[in-house]
Amino acid sequence: MKYSKIFLLSIVMMYTLSLSAGDLKLWYSNPAKTWTEALPLGNSRLGVMVFGGTDSEELQLNEETVWGGGPHRNDNPEALQALPQIRQLVFEGRYREAQDLVSRNFETPRNGMPYQTIGSLMLHFPGHESAVSYYRDLDIEKAVATVRYKVMRRKQSVDQLVPLPEKCLLLLRMMWLLFGLQQINRKTFHLLLHSSLL
Repeated sequence: MKYSKIFLLSIVMMYTLSLSAGDLKLWYSNPAKTWTEALPLGNSRLGVMVFGGTDSEELQLNEETVWGGGPHRNDNPEALQALPQIRQLVFEGRYREAQDLVSRNFETPRNGMPYQTIGSLMLHFPGHESAVSYYRDLDIEKAVATVRYKVMRRKQSVDQLVPLPEKCLLLLRMMWLLFGLQQINRKTFHLLLHSSLL
């Protein structure tokens, strides 16, 4: 009995270790209805929340320079003067006193400004209201959000990504007519939203 538990535990551990980032996907069988259900993409400068709609797609955009409120300092000018005393208290093991001094001299009433959305890019695709076989996912390893569905006999696929060096949002929309397994007609629609346009 003891060895069977060890064997079972070993199998579970080997399976867990065999998982890679390629196996990590968030996937859903319907479009997002609220912001918290949308899939996030970004490259530390541009961000987008992908809702994954079929007939109407919302891409909520964010850019690092768009903030709420006016510019102000988030640091306390008195912090530098208090730093040597705080270090001394830490070295002496007087952590509570050091923390109190940090709270009085480092913290400010203003803790930064919140990011604000640039707005939502709304894309409309007439005739896609009756989509079936819906699927959307966020591939964690590739940082790509994908939406797939069928409208009548056409298969739709939308891939969205925010590549780091290019500083842009790239939306690839692919559509093809399916007759059995044969691919007859294929169209590709690309939307490139560059950060210099924002």
